[in-house]
Amino acid sequence: MFTPYFLEQVDSTQDFIKTLDPKTPTVVMADSQTAGRGRQGRVWISPMNQGLWMSIAHPNLKNKDFKLTEFMTRVINIIPHQGQLGIKWPNDLVARRSDGSLCKIGGLIGEWVGDTLFIGLGVNVHSSPPTTLPALPSSSLKEVGIPLKSIRDFGLAIATHYFEQRPLDHHSIWKWPQPGMAISWENQTGIVDQWLPDQRLQVLTPLGPVILSSTDIHGVRHSAN
Repeated sequence: MFTPYFLEQVDSTQDFIKTLDPKTPTVVMADSQTAGRGRQGRVWISPMNQGLWMSIAHPNLKNKDFKLTEFMTRVINIIPHQGQLGIKWPNDLVARRSDGSLCKIGGLIGEWVGDTLFIGLGVNVHSSPPTTLPALPSSSLKEVGIPLKSIRDFGLAIATHYFEQRPLDHHSIWKWPQPGMAISWENQTGIVDQWLPDQRLQVLTPLGPVILSSTDIHGVRHSAN
């Protein structure tokens, strides 16, 4: 189904897997990364044996309809949770704390090189690195009450779920932001209208509807306005 590589340390699984020039489905997992990165080149701290640091290569894809939220749904489907996990638009795995606030557990990127899709995934499993404002506070699966026995098995289960294209279960997964919620992004504010089928976000502003794409903005935050 796919060829797995298990590394002790690497600069970035996403950069390493590209050097393999894979012609068949390939998965790379590392115990730690020294130069992990997230969406739009943000630094992703990946300490030794504390999380899932993984990249997937899917070559020879003619259909480039890859959605970050669909893949993150697969990730959540693998985790034995009780409804505390959700997806923050466009690519974050988040949990809701007892006070209702959100914390970030993981993130995801998707990159195309020709007809090959490279998916990079980071999930804090045992502990979480500190974050700086305005980013969400970080947490881990263990810290929100979801311990996992094996990081490697977790990664292999996600890859299997993806390559076998198993059905997605959306029922226990919530999304943020919800329609009607006030949000801000860059230097703008608006009210969420809907998540579009292509996973872009439609927002109502004083100047009219705006459609947000993950490639265009750094992120969205709750707005008091």
